[in-house]
Amino acid sequence: MNTADLQQALEQSSHHYREILAALEAFDGAVSGADAAEIAAFADDLRRLMAQAEVLDETFFALLGQVEPAAELAAPLARRVELMQQVQANNRLLSEKIRGMMSVISSELTQARDGRAAMSGYRSGAPARGALVSGNF
Repeated sequence: MNTADLQQALEQSSHHYREILAALEAFDGAVSGADAAEIAAFADDLRRLMAQAEVLDETFFALLGQVEPAAELAAPLARRVELMQQVQANNRLLSEKIRGMMSVISSELTQARDGRAAMSGYRSGAPARGALVSGNF
């Protein structure tokens, strides 16, 4: 293993984090109009991307333990850390947005259930339909 292998692993890892960031940003723009199937598909894609990132990171850290990083890798390493922080921040914001949407939906469902229960207990004082007609004949 040499510095070139480490640099290649660093580039692959950084490229992958850019893909994750782009996916998060794209979904963030579409989340308000997304249905449950789209959200589930996005979650599956994100899990797949994160699993790939984990494999790439394991390779990168294994190489980092074997090779002394060259000075020219300092800037790409800093960019990778910045990308990871952006992914983390976007993921946190998107998670909060989805939790807020879920809270609103849950509240609306509770209100609908309460309204249905209130209406089921309502009985009018008028006789049942047709009672006057059948009573006269």
